[in-house]
Amino acid sequence: MQHYGLANVWQSGDLVTRAILCLLFIMSMMSWTVIVVKLWSVLRIKRLTGRTDAQFWQADSFEHGLQNLGGLSE
Repeated sequence: MQHYGLANVWQSGDLVTRAILCLLFIMSMMSWTVIVVKLWSVLRIKRLTGRTDAQFWQADSFEHGLQNLGGLSE
């Protein structure tokens, strides 16, 4: 009989052990949710800024680059 693993801990554990396992599982799911949402956000921003970045660097001057970005030039 193997005495390792989550199944054995769940079967032989008491209420406190099971509560801790449930809490760790919930916290893990919340962490992965944050990771996925942040990754999606970064990819979306990267996609949106790709075209604007190219327009800025291909401009004739700094002022034209700012105008391409929608910024104010002095």
